[in-house]
Amino acid sequence: MRESWFIIVLIIIALASALYVIQNANRGAAAEPQTAVVADEQAGIVRIIIEGREAARFDAAGLHVRENIDYGGMLTDYGHSGFDERAGWKEYERLKAGESYAP
Repeated sequence: MRESWFIIVLIIIALASALYVIQNANRGAAAEPQTAVVADEQAGIVRIIIEGREAARFDAAGLHVRENIDYGGMLTDYGHSGFDERAGWKEYERLKAGESYAP
């Protein structure tokens, strides 16, 4: 009888150890990120992934959002030339053309 209990205890310990190893092995597996910013160079898109789902993307046409946009300020339309000016694109184009930087 004593030997039976000893074998039962050994089996319980072995099962508990195996369960522990299996749970920790799953934690180490590479999981898909739930929140990420993914640059797709080939498609020319920057995707924003939240909770494992694409929430927004930037491409040459602009910003595309799946759900709502909440803001507390103003939205201003500067047009293409206003955007280029504010984003420093004109200065960038001058530098690219070989002109010197003039702050």
